[in-house]
Amino acid sequence: MVRVGWQKEEGYALYLVMVISLFLFLILAHLLGTYVNQTNMIRAKELQVRAENLVLSAVALWTAQELNDQEGDGDSPAKTREWMIDLQDGTVTLKQESENGHVVVLTIEARVKDSDVKRRVRVTVNLDTGEIVAWRNL
Repeated sequence: MVRVGWQKEEGYALYLVMVISLFLFLILAHLLGTYVNQTNMIRAKELQVRAENLVLSAVALWTAQELNDQEGDGDSPAKTREWMIDLQDGTVTLKQESENGHVVVLTIEARVKDSDVKRRVRVTVNLDTGEIVAWRNL
């Protein structure tokens, strides 16, 4: 009879060990899933930030070129309406949409290298000050 009692307690102990093991496995799986998800979210955010930096770099380069052209002697060739700039993090395409006095509207598309991340914005730049007057995501 004593033997039966021990078997019953061994059964409860085995059941308890299995429940605790399952619980620990679920916690471990949840932590692993959370880690993978957070890693992917951080990578996606990093690519978005790189795309934003490409856009801002393109605006800075374009504005510097325009201000340099304005300070020139004035006999430069006809103004280009579209530029393609290859930077370290990716490629940027600028299109000059319109120019009203000293305010220029640019459409900018940035593509980050080695990814599918693409950023399109419409930027209005004041050529007198070099300031961004308006920024609209497309």
